[in-house]
Order: sequence, then C-alpha cells, then structure tokens
Amino acid sequence: MKIAQLSPNQKIYLRIKTKTMDYNYAYKTNQAVFELTELTLEFCQTNQSYLINDKLANTYINSYYNEQVDNIKELLHHQLKTGRNHKAYLENLLGILEKRIEWLHKMKYKSVDFFNNCSIKTIPSSYFPPVGTSNKISFKNFLNDSIVPNSQEQKVLWFLQSYEEEFNHYENKLDFEKGLVLYVMSLYKRALSILCNYVKTIYEQVDFIDFNKLSNELLSETNPRQKKERNCNINLDKKSVAHLFRILLEEDFLVFDELNEANNRLELKRFVENNFNYQNTKKERLPIKSFNREYSEVSSPSSPEVKKHKEFIDKLILMLQARKNKIKD
Repeated sequence: MKIAQLSPNQKIYLRIKTKTMDYNYAYKTNQAVFELTELTLEFCQTNQSYLINDKLANTYINSYYNEQVDNIKELLHHQLKTGRNHKAYLENLLGILEKRIEWLHKMKYKSVDFFNNCSIKTIPSSYFPPVGTSNKISFKNFLNDSIVPNSQEQKVLWFLQSYEEEFNHYENKLDFEKGLVLYVMSLYKRALSILCNYVKTIYEQVDFIDFNKLSNELLSETNPRQKKERNCNINLDKKSVAHLFRILLEEDFLVFDELNEANNRLELKRFVENNFNYQNTKKERLPIKSFNREYSEVSSPSSPEVKKHKEFIDKLILMLQARKNKIKD
C-alpha cells in the first residue's frame, strides 16, 4: 500500500513542464523527486520486519537519503540552467515537498502513534524478503552493546535509547524494528527539509538569477552540509563539559526540540559532538566524541557523578559571584 503519494494534478503538471525544458534533465529530475516523495510502508511476516519502499530499515541508516537529495540538487541545477518557467516549476516543487513534510507531522512521525496513524500493509509469510543486511544483526549488536563507537550505528543507538520506555526497553525484536522505522522517518524528514529549504532559497531569488550563467556556486552556497572550518574550544575536561551542558539543557538555556524531551537530549549530544573540542590533562584540544557516555553518567540520579555535579555547580556559583562582585553599579 502506498502512502503520501503525489496527486494526479501534480504528476500531470510536472509532465507538462517537461515539454518546455530540456527533456533529459527535466525527466530525470522529476523521476528523482517522485522516488524521494513516494513512500510505501509494509510489514513482512516472514522475518517480522518493516519494509520501507520494499527495503529493510538498515538500507536507509547511512547516506541513502542524503545521496538522493544531492542527486536531485545536481539535476535541478542543470534543469534550471537549460529550462524555462522556473518560478512556476519551483513553486510547484515546493508544494510537493511541503506536502510530504506536512504528512509526516500529521502522522506524528516522532511518536509511537505513527504506527497507528498511517496505513501499513501486512505482507503474507509466503513473500520473499528483499536482499540486504538483516535488522537481526543490528538487534544483536544493540543487545550485546557491541556498537562500534563513532559509527553511524552509534547515532542510531542514541536515538533508540531516547525511546526505550516507549518500546519496552526493546525486549523483543519487533519493538527494535519500530524504533528503526522512527529513526528512518527522522532521516527522511530531515532530507525533505534540506531539499525544501534549498528549493525555497532559489525560488526566493529566482527573479535575480541569470540561469543561463548559473554555476555550481549557488549549489554550494545553499548547501547546509558544508564542512566547518573549526570547532569551538572549551577549557574543560570532557566530563565537566557534560556537567555544563546538562545545566544549560535542564535549565532551558538551550532548546533543540520543545515538544520531545528525549529528542531534545539527543540533539544536544549531536550539537556538542559536531561543534566543540575539550581539553585533556595534557592541555591538548581534542574533538568531543562518544559524548553519550559522559552525558549519561552525569545525568543519572543513581550515578556517583551526582556529588561531582554538585561540586561543579558550587564552582560555577563561585565564579559567577566573583564576576558579579567585579561589576560596578
């Protein structure tokens, strides 16, 4: 059963637009957009797994959606350079992408309610599952805590940990499967948003762009995945960094997701890993990796770190008090 499909009018519109543009690039772009926005979700009885567009969830964990988005950007770049009626085409494309994003929100893609809200077809046991890395392997690695640090699986682990209560602490493989589906849906939503923002940027500048002279500069300027030149250095050890960001998050100085507390913590960990360096005992600057471990230790109420957290707060109070005393009225 297919869900979140394009309306007939949208498909006809894109096919008509193909006639006014370079056929090769327009056709390829449209097909790539169809492939990204069409979504099929099924449950395979044979191996008790969910299939997304006839593929196991593990297929999407690495760079599947990122590659799709990058391909569409490149095709769209060539299409705009050779085609016509850019504003109308981009406006329609925006509508298609925004409709998909709206559907994900309507289905509550971040919640366990997602499985009740959307239509999922059950495939009979006679169906032969697709070839690919079995989710059973990931499930065993998850249970045995044998995830490779700093790998893509590590990111999946953090996501799954934020849903442990909702999925019964993953006592069975089916709950693990559902957790993987929600993770893939989060990747899917992110990919759609990146592409939507990219198209919107071009659309807003469409009247000022000479598409005949369009180069890859526009592509790079609107690409949110550009590599940063440097991270911010923090003059604290790794554990103290965890104490600091725990305070900032729990006191609502930093907010990443106002609706989902678990996802709020997850996004904080990603933010710290992607943007900060800590200082080790040798005064060396090192990137923060595997931050989940330190943060879990300092935030656990039963951890020995509770005493150290209080000590960190006392030091912070003394520092702020000293700063306050230096300020003249």
